[in-house]
Amino acid sequence: MLWLMYFATSTGEASAMTDKAIRELKTENPKYAAAPFMRINIDLEGNQVQKYEMKNVPCLYAGKEKVFEYEEGMSYDDIKAAVMRAMDRFLSDAIL
Repeated sequence: MLWLMYFATSTGEASAMTDKAIRELKTENPKYAAAPFMRINIDLEGNQVQKYEMKNVPCLYAGKEKVFEYEEGMSYDDIKAAVMRAMDRFLSDAIL
């Protein structure tokens, strides 16, 4: 099974906003409920990060493709829209 690999921190505001966006999207639209996430806390599992190229967290990968990476100054609405695009891309390519 292919997962959306979700790299986040324990305490970061951007990670908290991304968590909220994922929860809301999965609640608002049943198609997003099918998107399987594997949340990797880089504070606890930093060794997992070495396999992926990222400058910022939160960051989402579908397989080896980066589908979202937080950019400084993004608002909650920006993050939610970017996560929705990432989920749409993942679901359009994934065989669930």
